Amino acid sequence: MLVRGLTRAGYETGSVTTGKAALEWPVPDVVLLDLGLPDIDGIEVCRRLRQSSDPAIIVVTARGEESDRVLALDEGADDYLIKPFGLNELLARIRAVQRRSSHHTAPQLLQHGVLTVNMRTRKVAVCDQNVALTPKEFAILECLASDPGRTVSRQEILERAWDEHWYGPTKVLDVHMAALRRKLGQPGLIETVYGHGFRLADVPAPDAPPAAAPPAAAAPPTAAPPTAAAPPAAQVPPAAQERPATPVRPPAPAARFAAPAERRPDPAVRRPDLTVKRPDLTVKRPDPAAADPQAADPPTTPPQPAPPAAPKTRSIRAASRSRVSRRGKR
Repeated sequence: MLVRGLTRAGYETGSVTTGKAALEWPVPDVVLLDLGLPDIDGIEVCRRLRQSSDPAIIVVTARGEESDRVLALDEGADDYLIKPFGLNELLARIRAVQRRSSHHTAPQLLQHGVLTVNMRTRKVAVCDQNVALTPKEFAILECLASDPGRTVSRQEILERAWDEHWYGPTKVLDVHMAALRRKLGQPGLIETVYGHGFRLADVPAPDAPPAAAPPAAAAPPTAAPPTAAAPPAAQVPPAAQERPATPVRPPAPAARFAAPAERRPDPAVRRPDLTVKRPDLTVKRPDPAAADPQAADPPTTPPQPAPPAAPKTRSIRAASRSRVSRRGKR
């Protein structure tokens, strides 16, 4: 499980089960040493490794006594980790011992393809052209150039370029990485390993320009072929020679913009009526007759019988006449 976790973190990992095999193994960058080995005690293995080489040694064991920790550190161990532990803590301790060892053994000049990083003067050149970087961009490039080809996790870059206790947004790394790629001018120099981190890719140096071809020898001049004799010119009569030529007038330039032809209305085409009709805003009072037809016709009353005619009376004059006639007869 430990080998698989370290491999996923971007480390090239190998494992052995005995102390003798560990001493015969090629010198690695970091040694994770368990003190409970079957053939040789882990303290003795740590002492021999320190005498023959100078790798970073981290003791990972279940022995938690103070005497064991002090003895292992005195014999050359760089760190001591007691089981059980988490993978993230182990990765952080590996990065810490690598930082301490890199300060003593880091080369002053890092060369990787077209990239040159001077650690002493903190100068960067690509194809022999100096590139100006900010301190954060140089720290990111230093993390990648210190071990070209190895995948460096985002957390490791943040801890080395910023601080071990950086709790800000991780997107700040993407912003600086984009600016670094743009300044280097080599899009494929820094590769993104999705889910793991970044690494320096192998970009071949540009080839030298091809040598110029030697100039070809000049060809000897060749004689021009003889030209045929021109036919004799036609004779022109003297009268035609004395007549002056009529000057030919150049044609008048055409108008650049022709005037549009007058368009007459076609009587057959009916134009739409564009008259705007105003709405009738007259307020009409409601007709009570229309609203109530019974109110329009007055109520009909039955006809009343005519009053009886007054009796005819004789006038006074007629009565007086009758009296006079009666007196005459007498």
